[in-house]
Amino acid sequence: MGKKSRVKTQKSSTGATATVSPKEMLNLISELLQKCSSPPPGPGKEWEEYVQIRSLVEKIRKKQKGLSVVFDGKRDDYFPELIKWATENGASTEGFEIANFEEEGFGLKATREIKAEELFLWVPRKLLMTVESAKNSVLGSLYSQDRILQAMGNITLAFHLLCERANPNSFWLPYIQTLPSEYDTPLYFEEDEVQYLQSTQAIHDVFSQYKNTARQYAYFYKVIQVSWGVYNGGPGKMWATAGWSGDYDIEHVKIWGAKCLPLLVGLAFRSPKYKDAIQRCLDKLEKWALGSICVGATHAINTAVEEEMTHPNASKLPLKDSFTYDDYRWAVSSVMTRQNQIPTEDGSRVTLALIPLWDMCNHTNGLITTGYNLEDDRCECVALQDFKAGEQIYIFYGTRSNAEFVIHSGFFFDNNSHDRVKIKLGVSKSDRLYAMKAEVLARAGIPTSSVFALHSTEPAISAQLLAFLRVFCMSEEELKEHLIGEHAIGKIFTLGNSDFPVSWDNEVKLWTFLEARASLLLKTYKTTVEVDKSFLETHDLTPHAIMAIKLRLGEKEILEKAVKSAAASREYYTKQMADGAPLPKYDKGHIALLENTVADSRLPIVLRNLEDVEEQGDLKIDEAIDAEVTENGFVNGENSLFNGTKSESENLSKEKSNRGTEDAKESSSESTDEVKE
Repeated sequence: MGKKSRVKTQKSSTGATATVSPKEMLNLISELLQKCSSPPPGPGKEWEEYVQIRSLVEKIRKKQKGLSVVFDGKRDDYFPELIKWATENGASTEGFEIANFEEEGFGLKATREIKAEELFLWVPRKLLMTVESAKNSVLGSLYSQDRILQAMGNITLAFHLLCERANPNSFWLPYIQTLPSEYDTPLYFEEDEVQYLQSTQAIHDVFSQYKNTARQYAYFYKVIQVSWGVYNGGPGKMWATAGWSGDYDIEHVKIWGAKCLPLLVGLAFRSPKYKDAIQRCLDKLEKWALGSICVGATHAINTAVEEEMTHPNASKLPLKDSFTYDDYRWAVSSVMTRQNQIPTEDGSRVTLALIPLWDMCNHTNGLITTGYNLEDDRCECVALQDFKAGEQIYIFYGTRSNAEFVIHSGFFFDNNSHDRVKIKLGVSKSDRLYAMKAEVLARAGIPTSSVFALHSTEPAISAQLLAFLRVFCMSEEELKEHLIGEHAIGKIFTLGNSDFPVSWDNEVKLWTFLEARASLLLKTYKTTVEVDKSFLETHDLTPHAIMAIKLRLGEKEILEKAVKSAAASREYYTKQMADGAPLPKYDKGHIALLENTVADSRLPIVLRNLEDVEEQGDLKIDEAIDAEVTENGFVNGENSLFNGTKSESENLSKEKSNRGTEDAKESSSESTDEVKE
């Protein structure tokens, strides 16, 4: 078994120890934090900003080369120790083994026949790394002070990982040693590999992920390294560390001021309420020859630093000797690809967790088969299907698109039955019938502006999208029928039922609209489906490049399918209207359900959650169907959904305390979110 190596020291080309000036590094970190905290770039400027941020990150990585914590040996050298540790602490380890499955990497292989729905794997709470265990660790004191850690459980888990990795006596070391040393998320892509994602719906989330990760790193670098390296004991020693000798000679003050300038500027930037006061101090720096003024200024800035910048308990973390960008990227990616929600011990709320051994399972299509047993206080997994000895044991990660898999899990799933692309639609407030349409939509539980999805499987649209489009295309008379007409309530509840059109004319309009919208989205791509297929076949590409091209190819194939499907529906309903065919009638048994052909739509529309809602421009139906429709508004990827962070309290209010592990390997995008004050 290899042992954890010591933190390496960066070497120069001559072999001598190379020292990186703390001031130089702090300046780079401050520049990165400022760049990542700037307002969002204007349209078409996202790539330019990404390149600028990446350039700063690469400068920092170059100066930190060789300083990250690493383990001796290969990842699989530590698997026997993982199995031993898991067995000794109550996990099930019989009936399977860890094996290498080539392109899929490591996974679990059955060593005996396992029947579908058989409980074959369980992991007790004591083995899990959770936000709760982080609070009870060396990280606890900093957690109690830092609002970002308190609000973002995924970042807390990332630092929990880093702290335990740096501790040679950590209880979780047998698990941490088996984690990949690198990942395949876009955080690890080269610049030219990210280029292949240009024009995809995923690109804006990729930019956000990179920017927010860099911002988080810069913020916590200052929290950990600055509080230790500059203050070294708190604000009371700050001036001495910076070279303040106690003399009031103007030259001494200038030297002291120059050394503290980066710190003061960073503090002013991060703490707006002190910005003016610090600026006045800097403006009057040369006048600080009088002792009383100097003492007053020192006290004021000390107070600001103590309240807003320093975390005295940060010096207790085992990261003070080395906290590199690569370390943070690794920890964030480990959490992002593995985190899941489980109930707390008392079952009153949920918390984020890393689940050793179980997270070795790879993904396939199916159903969620993992849950949490509160009575036995353990995570449990039953077999998704029959597995013969020698076969890989798969689980189902959840109904995620390939964009979500690529961004948050680092892989593309070729046969993803839940793949989809976003389509953003809204009723224009300038629409003459806006008020009536808004009321009908409200009664159906649908907002006037929303993000829907076009699916890779049939039907291409959900019941919610069908209902929205029907309302969007309704005439004034049809709206009145759904508001005050006979059976108005029943009509509302069948809006998403594909068997009961509002009218033939309404169906023709909605499918014409959808055909035009999907066609417009296709035009935003720079390459065609045929070009992408040929490129994959004829070029020697990196795994990341292949993943990126497959993603953009998959998006276009879904859109092409939507165009064909919409065109076929348009033609069918046009014929029905021309033939004067009678509209299908419904009875009361249909009223309460949206009988679309997909299983997840068999619920009243008001009881199901829509896709995330986003503020955006809205469309009039005439504008959308017109051949000269502009590409502003709902274009592919434009104003893409921001992966909003939810605090624990927000998550808890939405979850049942005794719910199972609802979405295997929860790839929440919290780790891509902003650092917020």
